[in-house]
Order: sequence, then C-alpha cells, then structure tokens
Amino acid sequence: MEFTTYITVTAGIFQTAERLAEFKAFFEPKLPTPGLTREITMDIKVIETRVALVAAEKEAVNAAIQAANQ
Repeated sequence: MEFTTYITVTAGIFQTAERLAEFKAFFEPKLPTPGLTREITMDIKVIETRVALVAAEKEAVNAAIQAANQ
C-alpha cells in the first residue's frame, strides 16, 4: 500500500466539521511534502463535501426515520 493511501483511508471515515478541522490541522502543514500535496488537497475537498451533504440531508433523514417509527 502506498503512503498516500493512508491519507485517503483516513479521509474516508471523517464526516463531521470537527474531524475536518482535525484532518486539516494534521495534514495542511504537510502540503509542501512532495507526493502528498495532491492527495491532501483532494481529501480535504472530499471531507468538506461529505460534511456539507450530511448537513444538507440531516433534517430530511431525521424526518424519514421519525415517520418510519410512528
């Protein structure tokens, strides 16, 4: 497994703004590292998109769950 795969695997489980902040705090200082810049940048975008999706769909999902449980 390539080292950059660890970055992608880590990004794949993060879905909250808090975890995004942790990811950025850890990986952004490593952006100048050759071979990591692209992966870190892409995975930050992946997490940002996932956080936005969860926020956008949260209300609808909760409503659907409530409706299913009534």
